[in-house]
Amino acid sequence: MRVISRCEEWPAFKVSNTVTSLKVIMFRSLARANIGEQWKLFLAAIVVLTLSGNLMLITVGVMGASVRSMSAFPRSLDVDLYITPIKKKKWQLGSQVITLGKSLPETLVQDLNIFSEIETLGLFEEHFSFKSLQTPTGRTQLFIFSLDSIDRPLLIPRIITSETIAKLKIPGTILLSHANAKRMGVSIGDTIITFDGLNELKVIGIVYGELGRVDFTGSSRFNFISVETAELIQADARPYSIADQSLLVKIKEGYDVNATQTRLNAYLKTVGLEAVSSKTYSEIISTAQILKSKQFQGFLIVGLFSVVISLFIIVQTLQSALLAQKTQFATLRALGVPFWRLSAIAMEQSFWVGIIGAFLSIGIASAIKVQLIDRGIIIYTPLNFILVICFSILMAALIAGVFSIFSIMKAKPVELLR
Repeated sequence: MRVISRCEEWPAFKVSNTVTSLKVIMFRSLARANIGEQWKLFLAAIVVLTLSGNLMLITVGVMGASVRSMSAFPRSLDVDLYITPIKKKKWQLGSQVITLGKSLPETLVQDLNIFSEIETLGLFEEHFSFKSLQTPTGRTQLFIFSLDSIDRPLLIPRIITSETIAKLKIPGTILLSHANAKRMGVSIGDTIITFDGLNELKVIGIVYGELGRVDFTGSSRFNFISVETAELIQADARPYSIADQSLLVKIKEGYDVNATQTRLNAYLKTVGLEAVSSKTYSEIISTAQILKSKQFQGFLIVGLFSVVISLFIIVQTLQSALLAQKTQFATLRALGVPFWRLSAIAMEQSFWVGIIGAFLSIGIASAIKVQLIDRGIIIYTPLNFILVICFSILMAALIAGVFSIFSIMKAKPVELLR
């Protein structure tokens, strides 16, 4: 009898397991099936999520490009290291003038002659002048940067070739930024006249890339002339530095830059200085500019609010879409479906909507980026920016799922069916 009893129980046990397995499969696919069934409801959520994701990507891209524009010039130079005063640990947000440390010692260049691996040293200064020019579009105020290939060879950007330098040495020539050339309506070979009418400047080239675009202030400062042309048009190119004095270092070929940096720092720390990479120096310059510019601080705050509001919109929109299925959830609860299975359905729906919205955001933002770049607007969205934003979109979608679960859990099936 025991054997017969066990044999009778076995089929029932097997059928029970089979039904359970079918239920698991059913509820695993129910979330995706319901998205397809109620596509209009979820389409609205995906559209709002995609628009919010685009707002985040474009906002962060514009902010990133604006910050990078502050250090565009030092990053364009063909140097290996920057020697700068050691920055203080505490930054003063309320101060208009930021102090990175004491100025460079007067004998520093001579003292560094003991390092045989150093090829060239030069003081980091931006030699700007300001001139009024007559152009086809009218009078234009122009920032002009004076290049000196003999006394200041390290202050020549990498994008300016030796052939272009040779052309610039001819008095009466200028290298215009792309933004200014477009604004002034001139191209290579055209001539522009100084406002006093005494001199002509021939455009021998156009600067493209970061130096050729407008910066956060709306100006394009990097228009280059030689010292010979500066003397001709009487352009008083005064040195300009946005931070304390720094020294440019070019290492000889064949020497390891990291090893040289370590050796230099062992010596420099005794006089309150340090040798940093171009990337680190760019961060120092950008930080100094941000802390000094109240206008830029306000721009960053507005940008951050845009990102936070976008995330809030994602959460609220998707939560509303999930709660719009309350009748379906109530029916399943009335049929005895465990609450954890309903939670799994809501979370899976949130996950897939978040994934779809993130991918659509990347695609549309990339298309917008191409269009904006063609119009001279920089959007800086490296891979790590994109990954962080996509992760934020997905997390916001999952948070919406969690909030909807709490709402469903608190409600009774009878109330949900009304």
